[in-house]
This record gives sequence, structure tokens and C-alpha cells, in this order.
Amino acid sequence: MKWNEYLNENENPVNKMVWIVDIRTSDGNSYIRNVEPTLVIITSNEDLPKNKRIYYSDYHFRKVGKNGNILKQIIAPYDNTGYRSYPGASVNVFETYEEAITKYNEQIDEVIKELTIRKRELDTVIKNTFNKKIILEND
Repeated sequence: MKWNEYLNENENPVNKMVWIVDIRTSDGNSYIRNVEPTLVIITSNEDLPKNKRIYYSDYHFRKVGKNGNILKQIIAPYDNTGYRSYPGASVNVFETYEEAITKYNEQIDEVIKELTIRKRELDTVIKNTFNKKIILEND
């Protein structure tokens, strides 16, 4: 489920451990965001370092290490496509690893579909460009 849906269902999410995922491309050439299934703890922005700022949310995520320690790495709930009153696209939040893997694989399939379409478009452009090539004829 999207971050805002999770917040609607959970009044006080601080200190809850969840799995997050997100992978999307902007134009078929590069990723907007690539968050593989990651175990995180939800943290209040009041706990952010002074030089950090999270937009459009009162919370952020901190990765949980393999030994259960909370790492310093901060992950924002929304990507950088936001502007003014639109926060951007959020990560997907899940209670279990299995749910996160399922969603991540669905998103991978969507990226592959987008890239396949982009490849067809590029193949057409290459073919059309090649057909415009002027060949000198020997007289």
C-alpha cells in the first residue's frame, strides 16, 4: 500500500518496523527511484539531524541493519517528483517481506513493459533514420 494509505490506517506509526519498496523509471532511460525490499523503522522528523529536511511528511524511514541495529541512512517517504501541493510518488509500505517482494516484482514487470515499449520506439527511429541515408550510385 502507498505511504498515505498506511498513515490513514496507523495513527501513530513511530517506531514501527515495515518493509518498503519502489522502482520506477522516468522515461525508460533512468530510474526515478529504486528501493529494493528494505526493512526500515518509521521515525519522526523531530529526530532528523539539523542539516536534513524531509518534505511532505512528518516521518521518514531509517534502514534496519542485519543485526537489528538502526542505521543512519534516511529514506524519504516521497520521491523527488513533487511540487507545490503534490508530494510526489510514495514508497510502498508492507508489514511482511513476502508482500514487499510481491509488489517489487510487480513493479519490475511494469518497468520491463515500459522498457520494451521504449525499445520498439527506438527500433522504429533507427529504421526510419537508416532509410533516410543517401547512397551514392556509381554511374
